[in-house]
Amino acid sequence: MRFLIVEDDAVCALVFKETLKVYGQCDVAEDGLKGVKLFSEAIDRKEGYDLICMDIMMPNMDGQTALQAIRDKEKASNINLTKRTSVLMITALKDDANIGSAFLRGAADGYLVKPVKKRELLDEVVRLGLIEI
Repeated sequence: MRFLIVEDDAVCALVFKETLKVYGQCDVAEDGLKGVKLFSEAIDRKEGYDLICMDIMMPNMDGQTALQAIRDKEKASNINLTKRTSVLMITALKDDANIGSAFLRGAADGYLVKPVKKRELLDEVVRLGLIEI
């Protein structure tokens, strides 16, 4: 199992990493631009990610823009919908406009509101069928 955590808050990123590392490898990017770069490099190596935890509000490239770039990379790499990476959007506020936009485009698979509790994260990863507890 491979996880990509795209989060500009170091404490939040650490919580995600410590929670998920039990289940697989975790890579961390501190902004959307670096997240897209790590994702693209992994796809080019045919290593992909099973799950991306993507903050919405970040410097350099926000989560919505990064998510669209990731979905574009999957499409360009001929990765079909059943094989694409699951994405959980992370937000500091229950921002229905941003979250709704990601869902309407079919780009995100779920969302969590900060502060994210370990159990909430694990419940979402189970719901996506990536782990069993």
